[in-house]
Amino acid sequence: MQRSIDEPEVRRIARLARLQITDEECREFCGQLDSILKYFSQIQTVQVDDSITDPHLPVPSSSLRPDLPRPGLSTDDALRNAPQRHQDFFRVPAVLGDESGA
Repeated sequence: MQRSIDEPEVRRIARLARLQITDEECREFCGQLDSILKYFSQIQTVQVDDSITDPHLPVPSSSLRPDLPRPGLSTDDALRNAPQRHQDFFRVPAVLGDESGA
């Protein structure tokens, strides 16, 4: 079932996503979204009746290194390039409340 995306549908999607789009963008998105739907239509025609559906297929082994604990940086090493430091902490501008630190 082929469905076409029209401008009112694109505007509705943009409104739901809280996006403001121009008329030109709306026309551009109509074409792009229509192309995406055509690809989905092609995918739906693929025959998968004979495909393997066994959920117990072997999982390929990982080529990643094992996740083992190891020592981290010392406090001095971690703070070495900090623009500002207060004792053993990074000093950053306040983002909540007042700057008194309370």
